[in-house]
Amino acid sequence: MEVAEESRLSAATVARLAGLGRLWGVVKFFHPALATGEVDWDGALVSTVPLVLAANSADDYRRAVDHLLATLEDPVTRTLPPAEPATDPPGAPAIEGATTGAEAAEAAAIDPPQPRLERTADGLAVVIATDQAQLQPSDRDLVGAFRAVFEEASEARGLVVDVRGLDAESSWWAEWAIVAALPHLLTAPLRTAGCRHRMHRGHRQQRGPAHGGYYSAVVDQPGDLIAPSERGRRLPIAFVVSGGSPDFYRLLCGLQVAGLAIVVHEGEAHGAGTDWHELELPDGITARVRLADVVAPDGTLGFWPDAVVPRHGQPGWTPDRAVATALTATTATLPERTSRPPAALPTAQHERDYPELTAPPPAYRLLALFRLWNTIHYLFPYKDLLDGDWDAVLAESVPAFAREGDNLDYALTVARLVARLQDTHAGVDSAALRDYLGTHVPPLRLRTVEGETVVVHLMAETPGVAVGDVVVAVDGEGVDARRARLAELVAASTPQALRRRLDLLLLSGAEDSPAALTMRDRSGTECTVTLRRTARRGDAPATPTLPVFGILPEGFGYVDLTRLTIPQVDEAFAAVSDTPGLIFDLRGYPNGTAWSIAPRLTDREVATARFSVPEIHSPDLAEMTGAIRFRQTAAPSPAGHYRGKVVVLIDARAISQAEHTCLYLEATADATFVGGPTNGANGNVTNLVLPGGIEVTFTGMEVRHADGRQLQRLGIQPHVPVEPTLAGVRAGRDEVLAAAVALLRDETGRASAAGPRNDP
Repeated sequence: MEVAEESRLSAATVARLAGLGRLWGVVKFFHPALATGEVDWDGALVSTVPLVLAANSADDYRRAVDHLLATLEDPVTRTLPPAEPATDPPGAPAIEGATTGAEAAEAAAIDPPQPRLERTADGLAVVIATDQAQLQPSDRDLVGAFRAVFEEASEARGLVVDVRGLDAESSWWAEWAIVAALPHLLTAPLRTAGCRHRMHRGHRQQRGPAHGGYYSAVVDQPGDLIAPSERGRRLPIAFVVSGGSPDFYRLLCGLQVAGLAIVVHEGEAHGAGTDWHELELPDGITARVRLADVVAPDGTLGFWPDAVVPRHGQPGWTPDRAVATALTATTATLPERTSRPPAALPTAQHERDYPELTAPPPAYRLLALFRLWNTIHYLFPYKDLLDGDWDAVLAESVPAFAREGDNLDYALTVARLVARLQDTHAGVDSAALRDYLGTHVPPLRLRTVEGETVVVHLMAETPGVAVGDVVVAVDGEGVDARRARLAELVAASTPQALRRRLDLLLLSGAEDSPAALTMRDRSGTECTVTLRRTARRGDAPATPTLPVFGILPEGFGYVDLTRLTIPQVDEAFAAVSDTPGLIFDLRGYPNGTAWSIAPRLTDREVATARFSVPEIHSPDLAEMTGAIRFRQTAAPSPAGHYRGKVVVLIDARAISQAEHTCLYLEATADATFVGGPTNGANGNVTNLVLPGGIEVTFTGMEVRHADGRQLQRLGIQPHVPVEPTLAGVRAGRDEVLAAAVALLRDETGRASAAGPRNDP
């Protein structure tokens, strides 16, 4: 199959598209408006992509980004204008009618103390707290200073609190002091506004039944409750602000709702009281994304000032305009709170998979890229274990996803990206990809042995092929070249996992199609044999030569965990209870028996595994709240426990639940592992869907050994490494089982004469 020609994009366009994808992902995962499913965020991206592709300048790109963000109808979420030269803060404006004495005025002209109280001729009080230099942590009792001015002002007809000049980064100390002193202005408890933001605990499955505990939610953080002072007095209050922290604005919102204060805001107030994230985009553009909603004590959304006046240095600004507005407001009836929308409840959402787009156009292909890349960026637990830089993958992938291509080209492009997850749980379910890779194989099973592709099992009588023959070519394509081609399309956690996946794919093709296999027999003679592909592709087990459980001729117990079922566990332990050693064969996938077996192997409760699930509340992963961490344990069974030596047979066929079973056997029985390393992929799988109906799976949680050691991308490492040999395969010997028997013979030869026992 010829790969479609790469889209011919300039480096600037690639960077702009990558920036667009990052921004789209921040909004998708964290903007409050996306919690209810009412915004067509996919459509916003699809309509923006052509604008970015056509952009010839930074202004063009900014207009394209503005087009995307306009879908949200949120004045906070926008691109920011270029930085302007800073202007001097307004300081303390002159107040007409103030009655400060001559000495105080002279001192104030040099270094006026703050906070300070001034009075107007008509009996109003103004608290000046605009100088951040005086409102920083020091030996000074700033809380006491605010309490003093608030208590002194409590006899006034009304109060203006001027805190312009404070900002979110450096005003926290002054804001805290104001809150601590505020009870002097209260006669009843005050509830401040709360906050609502989105969070994700793992990636919620898009198809199939939910498992793994993954979900998305909206978190309500209630406001604080401020108790009044015994000497508190209620009076009309107006706050004059120009900035501040979200918590301070939520205090102001609470005062508004309680009918205790009005707020005059100097300059723009969009987003006051909320958190936002700023993302640097190409061409020097900065985008701001709102991350939260203010939830007022009455359950409505948002904070808005009662009056807005121009900011210092802007048209219409005068030194006393904001304070004059506030003074006027304190003598008027406080306005009724404007009706605002109730807080909308989040809804469970599933991604649209656009099944009709079997060959999606470039805009939808980029939607697939951005959807997949952002999901992994935020919620893949093993991102830190990748060989490459996932951040760089986004821009690297843009050209392939931005090109025109048929359904197969699209599926292969997705598969190549998923392969970069290096997670054997990761896969792509696509009809086009299934047809390309094939669904059926000839009735034989392959395995890499001593670097050769060897027939290790015949499912049916196959003339011209014998166990131990080496496959040299398939349909005229050399095995090494075929492996290299297919390796680009499959994700694998470890080298042994990749070999295993390719062993299963090498012979695959359409059902009942002919497979021309060039074989080399044990004499070194090569010939080509044509077989029909009649068996479903998969890990078909060899015909068992031993019972599911029992006692080997050497006197050791044997349990095949790939065939043992939960109802058989007690019977199996009864059968092997008197043996000095027990072999668990875990060269494959078990049937959920670990939780029944482990209690029969320990006399005390032990930790068996550690888990963590990514939990994100912000796009700033440097400030990630952390993963939810928990552990599993196993407690002893009342039926007693096996006391003999335990050995476990493993290889790359042991994946996921099989590796988890190894953790249980390791923790409860101090098991000795014999064979080859396991696959190296563990943790409940999740999935997402992409345009064209493609489903992508990947591991959703991190699993570690009970002592914290890494499992993913390593696998369980054998204490006694044993790999099958070509001679052993041809002779029909199970060399791994033989090594385990020899180990037990050696170990139990030094055991106590009393031997093992089964505790009652």
